[in-house]
Amino acid sequence: MDGAGHKQPRLTLCLEALLTPGGLLLCIEMLVPPPGLGCWRSPEGRDAREASFPENVIIGDPVLSEPALATDPRLADPAASAERTKDGESNSHRHEDQKVDSPSDRSPATSEAKDGRAADTMRSPWSALCGALESALSSSDLPMARCFREGRAGGVFDQDVPRQSLFPLPLVYDEALEREEEMMVNLCILGLNHLDSGFSDARNALPRGRHSSAAQRSVQDRVRRACRRLRTRMEDLVDESDSCWTPLRGLSSFDASLQSVYPVLVADLVDILEKAAAVDPLSSVPHEVRTFLDDPRRLFPDGVLGKAPRQLKPSGNRAEYTKLTAKLLRCGKLRLRRQAEAAAPVFVVGKRGSHLLRQIWSGHDISLAARRPPKPYRLGNPGVFCRIRKLPGSRLYFSKRDARAFFDQLCLPKCLRKFFGRPAVIAGDLARELELELRELAKWVDDAGPGELAAATTLTPVMACWPMGFSWSSVVAQAVMVDVCRRSGLSDAQLLSLEHAPPTDMSELGTVATDDIILVHDDAERGRERLAKLDAAFVSRGVERNIGKDVDCASEIEALGCHLGNDPPWAEPSLGKLVPLLFGILQLVISGRASPDTFSSMLGTAQWFAQLPRWLFSVFHASYDFARGVPDRISKEVPDSCVNEMLVFFALAPLAIVDLEAPLLPLITACDAAPEFGFGVSVRDTTPEEAAQMAAASTQLDRHIELLEDTAEAPGMRRSTATKLPYSVDSFVDVISLKAKVVQHSGAMEAHGLLLLVQWLARAVGRHGCRVIAAVDAQAVLYAAKKGRSSSPTLHVPLMRISAHCLAAGLQLLLLWVPSSHNPADAPSRGARRRPQVRRHSLKQHRITPVSRLDRMLRELLPYVRQ
Repeated sequence: MDGAGHKQPRLTLCLEALLTPGGLLLCIEMLVPPPGLGCWRSPEGRDAREASFPENVIIGDPVLSEPALATDPRLADPAASAERTKDGESNSHRHEDQKVDSPSDRSPATSEAKDGRAADTMRSPWSALCGALESALSSSDLPMARCFREGRAGGVFDQDVPRQSLFPLPLVYDEALEREEEMMVNLCILGLNHLDSGFSDARNALPRGRHSSAAQRSVQDRVRRACRRLRTRMEDLVDESDSCWTPLRGLSSFDASLQSVYPVLVADLVDILEKAAAVDPLSSVPHEVRTFLDDPRRLFPDGVLGKAPRQLKPSGNRAEYTKLTAKLLRCGKLRLRRQAEAAAPVFVVGKRGSHLLRQIWSGHDISLAARRPPKPYRLGNPGVFCRIRKLPGSRLYFSKRDARAFFDQLCLPKCLRKFFGRPAVIAGDLARELELELRELAKWVDDAGPGELAAATTLTPVMACWPMGFSWSSVVAQAVMVDVCRRSGLSDAQLLSLEHAPPTDMSELGTVATDDIILVHDDAERGRERLAKLDAAFVSRGVERNIGKDVDCASEIEALGCHLGNDPPWAEPSLGKLVPLLFGILQLVISGRASPDTFSSMLGTAQWFAQLPRWLFSVFHASYDFARGVPDRISKEVPDSCVNEMLVFFALAPLAIVDLEAPLLPLITACDAAPEFGFGVSVRDTTPEEAAQMAAASTQLDRHIELLEDTAEAPGMRRSTATKLPYSVDSFVDVISLKAKVVQHSGAMEAHGLLLLVQWLARAVGRHGCRVIAAVDAQAVLYAAKKGRSSSPTLHVPLMRISAHCLAAGLQLLLLWVPSSHNPADAPSRGARRRPQVRRHSLKQHRITPVSRLDRMLRELLPYVRQ
């Protein structure tokens, strides 16, 4: 635009560009853009190339000078950009196309200053997220941000890229997509490219090539659907707060220094049961666990070196603390002692969705003094949702039951009470609060003794129920809730967990996460019958339910921080946790500063969502080193490598989904590597029944597969159980037998062999979005791939590339260990490739390639040429 705000013709812009160095090339690019170019449109629909001129080229409104930048509070302070006036306009608004030089120390790149928008528009989390994203990426010097800007400007082109390669993915340029959605789609594609490059160089993640293959178009469509789904959910999200969503607000939900650390203690607002410690959990705990709970010397073998109760000061007002102690004594949650072995501080936190408070006993030091507890039995987490299968055309019905203040209901053995003290109270003050005489107070004192209590006697409140802040409490609570499920008729096999194989019958499933029970049924009537039995089991076990959180046979549900539904049949992150994380990452990109505690909290939330597609774990590497630092709430500079990993997770967040309808391919695949030659990949068709049997075996660590071979092994040579397959090695087809260019570490070569297998699977569109059985004979690679990442330098980058392919193509690998003597890919990895006598019609569909069409055209023209 000119100074009056009128649009300038494209020819005028080209003439202005000719006056600058390299302007001729810019002019040619503007007038003749190459076909299939992946770039974004500007708000007026112009090609994004027009916004990529050198800094000394003026297009439209003049560029602000350095003095103007110095006086602009919104540019000088990133946090100030989030502040808006009551009428919804920015404090220092400019035209949307006006370009400014960013004063950020992290990058000399330019950034666009957004003008004011209507208040209702900025209240939309999606619009606020996209606006903050574009502003953050324009001023950041992170590798992912540079990749975003260079890709937006047109990228690097290379016609020599093999068409069989899925990466790097071309960007999407679609007139049907709105600008914000197109930006998010292309950011996700660049995130996949960046992950496939191993974070080695930003330019390696740029799209190369003008055209997309069928497999690449399938990935682009998958990314479109995921981003459109995220946009639809965020636009439907209702923001009940008075302030709009900003990056600073997102970071404040993880940073205790930006909010009040703990609420003020008000005794009347603390959620208290009418009767606490009413459930005896020891009858539900396994015998090997109960032996530790009955003997304090076994539970605390080295004693407890906690603080003395007199050294602890109650948080908040002492009068409110004494009043709360009196209420907890009446309900049975606390007892009193003259002498306690250990004590820990207490504090209160707000309960989500309520004005009530929850009191937390902080027993970190006491947990360290205890033996390491066993893992809770059949504990549920987001990873178990990957094992739910939904048949096409059917519907799933989700139900939920929750126990109210569950830990307060579980009675603590009397022999352990003295180890769970709290800040001390004065006997006289407590008696006045209870409206009792001192001699009547003795009924709550476990070690009262023959002497009478004095008004100045110091008493230590001790827990009569299992405290939430103790490491063994979750083991006890999980055992009681599993017992409730058993009483309702559910078997242990129906309770999903990562350590156990799922049942063959998927008509009724459940999972238990401490105090939550989630049920999944394929029939609503059957689900209601089970819920009636489950409610009766709560009553028979004496567990009080939180009726306000009951969900009965719903078509969608929020559980364990995830959203499960039927349309689409996906398990995906809950927006209540995902939206603050995304905004917090943008604030981290803008400022580059956070405390280790804040960063660790953000990393923990990202890891929780990464349990859905575990391949997202491969994004994080340097972040663990920073998060493992000394706990500190002081803001400091975060390494660029850590911020870049968070930004890549932001880009891939739309793909943090699990398709519950993903079909299981009736195909067995195997890979291997040998230093003598190179790599090999072999495949074979199988029946759906055998594929289902191997899929169940892949969920257990003590199972492996064996073929029909004459290899003689001594009985008991292997500790795992074998799943026998009625196939021989010669029945497999070798699809890859590739000589290695460089002989590397055996682990690196085995990981590269798995990468070649995944690349072969991702070439065919028909295999996208499917579950595939993959056999590997290298256990280090097998378990690293099951985990989703590895800290080993030899495995880290190959697993990143494997993760990029699986996330892009929606592949769910079902990994199994196969002994080397039974691995069908062992021969091709040594150069002995088995070539079938006939063409593999079942493995490779006939299709006309551009070369074959050209050949046919030349043959048709050949008679006319001869004439």
